[in-house]
Amino acid sequence: MKSQFKSISQFFTLIILFALFSCSENNKIKLVEPKHTFNRYGRVENKPIQTDKKKVITYLVVGMVNIIFADTPKGKVDSIIRANPDWQFIYYIDCQEKDSLYIMKKLNQYDCDFEVVLDFNREFEQKNFPDSHMGGIGYICDEANEVYGVSIIGSSKSFFDSEFAKAKEILR
Repeated sequence: MKSQFKSISQFFTLIILFALFSCSENNKIKLVEPKHTFNRYGRVENKPIQTDKKKVITYLVVGMVNIIFADTPKGKVDSIIRANPDWQFIYYIDCQEKDSLYIMKKLNQYDCDFEVVLDFNREFEQKNFPDSHMGGIGYICDEANEVYGVSIIGSSKSFFDSEFAKAKEILR
């Protein structure tokens, strides 16, 4: 029960952070080229960031992975990725190298076929919010990484589906 309360309170903290971010003046995300890309089977070839594609960018600290994945219907993220080939989906996870097996286990446990970028040096966090520590956040961006929506992909507690639909309409 205590663990469930902690998960719920962490999630609502994310919602508050989303609201704060959407009111900020910095609406452009600085991306980090992938150096350590994994899927549920292990390390895969790093794919460069595509400057000609709109993007869905997710950032999670390792402690939020199980919370978000557990709240995401199996196959939902992969389905969204397949249905939107004109978008690039970048999933950063702030963790240590020793967490690689844990991440692979969670991707496998929740039947995730998408790839994640393991950010061993907190580069994404340092570039985008150096004065604070985020547990997780998601961005829906145009080709220039300008933010058009803020929500974590997949989670049934986030507003991703409606935010993504709005952003797609605007960015046609």
